[in-house]
Amino acid sequence: MKLQGEDSDGVKDLELIKIIKPDMVFTDIKIPFMSGLSLTKTAQAMNNKIRYVITSAYEEFGYAKQVIALGVQDYLVKPVTYEEVGNV
Repeated sequence: MKLQGEDSDGVKDLELIKIIKPDMVFTDIKIPFMSGLSLTKTAQAMNNKIRYVITSAYEEFGYAKQVIALGVQDYLVKPVTYEEVGNV
């Protein structure tokens, strides 16, 4: 697995996605300046070939429903294991 870019700020993450054009993006639901859901929706509008995995400490169905509506690859509840990441 090759990590191409990492940040913890949604606005900076979006800029990295524009520059790097990754195959897959892992993001948390709660990140500064832009939620992971907003980041995913905005980035999908720019490039719909990227696959997204959203992680969260929240197990609420409302979040899962939003994630499903975005068509992300997976929704992983923290703590996330290497096995879960490997199965994505």
